[in-house]
Amino acid sequence: MRGVRPLLDRVRANPLLVFLPLQAALLFWQLDLLPAWTDETTTLTVALQPAGDIPALLLRDIHPPLYYLLAHWWLALPLAGSALARARALSGLWLIAATLVIWVLWARNEEAGVPRSRRWWFAALWALSPSLLLYSRMARSYSMQLCLAAVALYAGMQLLRKPGALRRQLLFVLTLTALLYTHYAPGGAVFAGVAGVLLWRALRGREWRLLGPLALISAASVLAYLPWLVMLETALSRWSVGHGYALTGNGALEHVLRLGYLFVSFTWGEVLGVPAFVLAVAVSPLVLWVFWEGLRTRPAWLAVAVATAVVGYIGVTRWVSFPFTPSRLLFLYPLCLLLLVRGASRSPRAGALACAAMLGVSVVGLPDYFRRQNFLNQGFTAPVDEIAALINRCGAPGELVVLDGYNSDAYAIAPRLKPRARIVVMLRHVGQADQVRETEAPLVWYVRSTHDVSPRGLNVRLENELAGRYRVRRRLFGPYPAVHRLLMRAAGWGNPPTHSYQVLEMRAPQ
Repeated sequence: MRGVRPLLDRVRANPLLVFLPLQAALLFWQLDLLPAWTDETTTLTVALQPAGDIPALLLRDIHPPLYYLLAHWWLALPLAGSALARARALSGLWLIAATLVIWVLWARNEEAGVPRSRRWWFAALWALSPSLLLYSRMARSYSMQLCLAAVALYAGMQLLRKPGALRRQLLFVLTLTALLYTHYAPGGAVFAGVAGVLLWRALRGREWRLLGPLALISAASVLAYLPWLVMLETALSRWSVGHGYALTGNGALEHVLRLGYLFVSFTWGEVLGVPAFVLAVAVSPLVLWVFWEGLRTRPAWLAVAVATAVVGYIGVTRWVSFPFTPSRLLFLYPLCLLLLVRGASRSPRAGALACAAMLGVSVVGLPDYFRRQNFLNQGFTAPVDEIAALINRCGAPGELVVLDGYNSDAYAIAPRLKPRARIVVMLRHVGQADQVRETEAPLVWYVRSTHDVSPRGLNVRLENELAGRYRVRRRLFGPYPAVHRLLMRAAGWGNPPTHSYQVLEMRAPQ
């Protein structure tokens, strides 16, 4: 017993001894479980190329090269498993690193972290977070962004304590540069947050001496990023045009939808059965109130966090549609969880209830995740293998395959099609639609979402035009889970679709 008690005391003082192995087990189990979706397909396509070719390939993307180069070198190691599983394992390792970084630099920080009595809540919610589990098991840079952003924000906070300290300026510039070479959104947001607070202090208090450190870190960051500035200009030009689709067609409602989806993802996750969904709806007001209590604690990093979040949100929502907002803002998740747990310490009973409800939904959602069911974003469980198998099995020479590039995993389906005498059109603009209209192929496969978000209903119009010349057989894939059906009925959709994907087999009359 003498040896057991010190061990128990150690575990009580450091909950990561329990939750870090649990998190690792969840991260690395069955990494091939979900099919590779479009962005993961892009990762593998780029990372498996020669390292010297990767920067040029990214000209067509909106990502800097650091993650892809690391993935390239990681995939070159003689490790077991498919390329997809190994790339996903790299993301898991980055989340393990992020867990240690956030625990040491943030959660245990007596001034800015969470009280000792609430650290078990933080560790449990973090390790079992359905949002972290979902996005850190993807062959993408999300967990790498999260880890580097946590370090860069900490370095920024240390800089704000002593802006004139050269060592702190150097640490911030180095960590910020690594983050910027990983992705523009978190890098730009963190820089804006730290530099904005520094500028505000200089202007508000007329402390003009602060302008010197601000100019120095700005110049040093630009200099460090100089090799990639031309690419950044390309990304900014694409960002200014905007991207993605709007589900509501109304700008204000679209932001309500985005923020609501972000809240659901960060608190309840994106794998929700009906019981978990009902509990989430019932307890969400309490969770928001506890989060507000956390804001009222006004940690030292709150101003930087708010500025970073605002800039990050603006940057991300210009580029991606609402279902992909949480993944691109995952670097804000640690700050949100810190505020929630700080609020739980301010209102212990309400906080315990809110945290227990979140933890309960997380645990209930784990079996659904590993059974590939009840995903809010159907794209992550898209039946790409089944669709490709159908076309490969029932196709014919000279066929035309049309893939909806607006709202389906077209880029994940295309590589799964076996080489054959066929034409594949990735429908993304009107010119490609004209090519489809003029086809004389004996067989046309039209793969698209059941919910048409293309400009002016392009998919529906094109389907109707082809139906006048072909015999059409419609096959449905990816049945919507119960929560989707509930939400569609609540939104007043008339005759809502029952499945997320459809394959139209169009054969010319004999």
